[in-house]
Amino acid sequence: MSLVANNYSNHDRGPNTHVVRFLERHGIPYHYLPTSKGNKREPEILNLVSGTDFLVLARYMQVIAVNRV
Repeated sequence: MSLVANNYSNHDRGPNTHVVRFLERHGIPYHYLPTSKGNKREPEILNLVSGTDFLVLARYMQVIAVNRV
């Protein structure tokens, strides 16, 4: 059995979008982490996903440092 623990996104989703409704229906927390060219928030993101067995970076068009993964 798979468990989706959280959803982190650098795209702001409105409260009544299909993504947010799906997550709410399945009890999956949604976290919006805005990024910019000057602040990719990599340390914060890596801290949030530490201890994760499996990580999917769907549509996450950023580069994560190899030595930190």
